[in-house]
Amino acid sequence: MTATLPSGFPVVVFMMTLFMSWHLIPRIINQWDEKHHAPIPIKIKLMWPCIIVISAFIHWTDIVLRKKRVTQHLRQSGIGRYLSPEQFVALKICHALSGLFLALLVVNQFGPSFNGLKPFAMAIGFHAPTLWMNKTRQTRQQAIIKDLSSVTEFLRIALVSGLNFSGAIQQVIKKGPNGPLKQEFSDVIKDMRTGQSRISALQNSMHRVEIAEYSTLIQSIIQAETSGASLTDSLKNQAEQRRNERFYRAEKAALQAPVKLIFPLVVFIFPVSFLILFFPIVIRFTQGM
Repeated sequence: MTATLPSGFPVVVFMMTLFMSWHLIPRIINQWDEKHHAPIPIKIKLMWPCIIVISAFIHWTDIVLRKKRVTQHLRQSGIGRYLSPEQFVALKICHALSGLFLALLVVNQFGPSFNGLKPFAMAIGFHAPTLWMNKTRQTRQQAIIKDLSSVTEFLRIALVSGLNFSGAIQQVIKKGPNGPLKQEFSDVIKDMRTGQSRISALQNSMHRVEIAEYSTLIQSIIQAETSGASLTDSLKNQAEQRRNERFYRAEKAALQAPVKLIFPLVVFIFPVSFLILFFPIVIRFTQGM
C-alpha cells in the first residue's frame, strides 16, 4: 500500500515556508543593504533565504560555471550591485525548485498524467533569471545611450558655470535625468569618497558599463585630466557627437520600420483583406451554381 498526500498538503507546506521566510527576510535584507548600499528588488526578497543558503554551498564547492561571463553580464545589467555570480546561480536554482513545486501541485491536483510537466517547469524556472538579466542589460544599455548626450551637456554647462568636475557630477546626480547613468555617476562619487582617485573611479565605471559611447566619453575625460586640456571643449565635442549618433539611430529606426511591417502585413492584414474582398464573390458564385 502506498500512502498518498492529502490534496492540500503542498499548499500548507508552501504557506508555512512563506510565513517562516517573511520572518527571516527583513533581518537578512537589512544586513545586506547596510553592507553593500544596494537595495534588493522586491521580486528577489521572497527567495533571499533560499538564495543565501544555496549560494553559500556553491561558494564552498566553487562549482560556478562560466563565472567570468556571468560576472560580466551581471555588471552590465546592474544586477551585480546586489547579486554575486554564486547568488545568481542560486537564484536560478530557486526558480527551478519553484517550478518543480508548482508542477507537483498540478500533478497532485490533476493526477500523474501531468508528470511530464516537471522537467519542463524546472527548465523554464532555471532559465527565467537569465532571460530577465539579458532583458535588464539591454534596457539599461539603451537608457544609458539615450541619456548620454543630455548628461554630457549638463556636465559641460556645470563646468562652464564655475564648478569643478566633482561638483558637476554632483549636480548631475541632483538634477539630472533619472536612470542608470545617474546611478553610475553616483557610484563614481562613492568610489571617490572611499579614497579612490578620480581617474580610477572613472575607469571602474567604464568597466562596469562597457558601452562604446560611454567608454569614449570616459576616455576623453581621463585624457583631458592627464594632459591638462580643456575639459569643457572635450565635453562639448562629445555632446555634439552623441547628439549626431542619436539622430542617426532615429533615422536608421525610421528606415527599418517598413521592413519590420512586412511580416504583420503579410500574415495578418493581407489575408483578412482578401477574405473580406473575395468572400462575397465566392458566396455568389456558389449560389449561382
